[in-house]
Amino acid sequence: MKIKYLLFTLAAVLMSSAALYAQTPEEVVAKMQEQLLCADAEGYAMDMTMKMAIVGSATTHILVRGEKTKIQIAGNSGSEIDWTDATTKWAYDPAKAEVTVSAKPVEGKKDGDLAPFMNLTEGYKVISKGETADEWIFVCKKLSTNKDKDAAKKIDLKVSKKTCLPTFLQMKKSIVTMTIENVALGVTEDEVTFRPEDYPGVKIVDNR
Repeated sequence: MKIKYLLFTLAAVLMSSAALYAQTPEEVVAKMQEQLLCADAEGYAMDMTMKMAIVGSATTHILVRGEKTKIQIAGNSGSEIDWTDATTKWAYDPAKAEVTVSAKPVEGKKDGDLAPFMNLTEGYKVISKGETADEWIFVCKKLSTNKDKDAAKKIDLKVSKKTCLPTFLQMKKSIVTMTIENVALGVTEDEVTFRPEDYPGVKIVDNR
């Protein structure tokens, strides 16, 4: 009798714990966004692929720390590595063995912006599509109340259970499909700083 009672008690505790830790899609996304708020202080990295019909695709590995970025680009037209800080841009063309230095272009938003993750619950319904041992899987569907004509109709999202960081996001706008993967926190100053000594023999052209 005692064994049955203990088993019943244990089952009740486990069910209670499961209910306590059950999370809605909105709660998971909120935790993900909370984690991403650390990006400003810690820096972050991610891989982004842009695919366009006919034109082809380009993949970038992006590192961001404060106002500094390092972006490694590989696509159909070749490869390039760009560094920027608050005022300057360094563009390395491996094919020419040349680094061009110029004033940083004035842009509306920073390269590698995390906005696609931070705005997910605004104008979208987040729906669970299941889960694996490692990830939650969601689809975000545009609401009829979302009047942003440029907003994607559907966004696919995966979130790591271990870190609560996004592991995959994909959206399509017109003929462009954007995929973001491998988001990670923690980028050092050295990783986003251009140093001429790291590229011996490369010609540096200063156009500032």
